[in-house]
Amino acid sequence: MYSNLMLILLLILPIPMLIRGLKKGAGPYRTILEGAVLSGVGIAFIFVIAQVSGQGIGAEIDNAIGSMAKALADNDQMTQVMGMSQSSTQERIDAYKALYEASAQVLPSALLIMGLIISWIEGMILGRAIKKDGVPLDPVPPFREFTLPRNTIFGWFIIYIISWILKAAHFSGGEFLLANVNILFQFTFALQGMALAFHFSYLKRIPKVVPVIVVIVLWLTSIGHLILFFAGILDLFLGLKKRIKGR
Repeated sequence: MYSNLMLILLLILPIPMLIRGLKKGAGPYRTILEGAVLSGVGIAFIFVIAQVSGQGIGAEIDNAIGSMAKALADNDQMTQVMGMSQSSTQERIDAYKALYEASAQVLPSALLIMGLIISWIEGMILGRAIKKDGVPLDPVPPFREFTLPRNTIFGWFIIYIISWILKAAHFSGGEFLLANVNILFQFTFALQGMALAFHFSYLKRIPKVVPVIVVIVLWLTSIGHLILFFAGILDLFLGLKKRIKGR
């Protein structure tokens, strides 16, 4: 129930903020971020309501984890792939539950990233649908032009350091906080690295499908994700986009 409600909020809540920002002519990235933040607030509200009502989302997640772990444990093909042929059914269930529980720890950051992506897509759609004097606003620039504001960069570093200190001090919830902040931190700068890749391919007149494939491959591997992360940081501090020249 809660998962469906959260998905609905992720889809609906950014829309009024996006429409207002588009009509006011606010900065496109700021408008998209505000839409994503509003959806994040809505998700947090659902968590609070669920906790107050005594029907915590944690219980729903635990039930879902148990069902998925049992389904995988009963799958012979998955058992062979994971090298668990010699393990008992209960041992397989426990192993899968551990994996799912680790993933559930970063659910808040995953929802925020999903909210940002949805807000971005809706911003592009609304920018073409909303018209001013008969002309679509179309305010969202190409992804290759995406650049993080300076205050966002330093803000993220401060948040990351605070989270790391809380974990090092064994503060309650510090490990949970750092895990989510770390994902958001890496995603933010990897996003800048992706924009750099698209900018490079555009200036070099490389077919559009090439950077798409390259970015997907990099994103799906740990070393590739690290490359995008550091490429984003280098772009922000060294201005690589301005240094790259077209043919």
